[in-house]
Amino acid sequence: MAKKESAYLIFGEQLNKIIACLHVLMERNVNNVGLRDFVEQLENLRPYEEMLDEYIDQRLFEEKTKSMRPDSMEDMLNDLGLTLNRDDNETN
Repeated sequence: MAKKESAYLIFGEQLNKIIACLHVLMERNVNNVGLRDFVEQLENLRPYEEMLDEYIDQRLFEEKTKSMRPDSMEDMLNDLGLTLNRDDNETN
């Protein structure tokens, strides 16, 4: 028997077999809402590698943006090779 407090990683093939068995059980117990919800939860599990990739991408993004300073509009235009002509003496 598996430990209740422990987390386990299983492969998709194994999970699909478990879900298939639960579908047979659901057919015999059509009114069991808890079983249906549990199977739906299993079917919607995200793969571990997807969650890990997302976590790594988020951490890299946070590290990259932490050191960046926001550019002013003038800096962004200068980077594009565009400049603003300013005439502080001109009034509108």
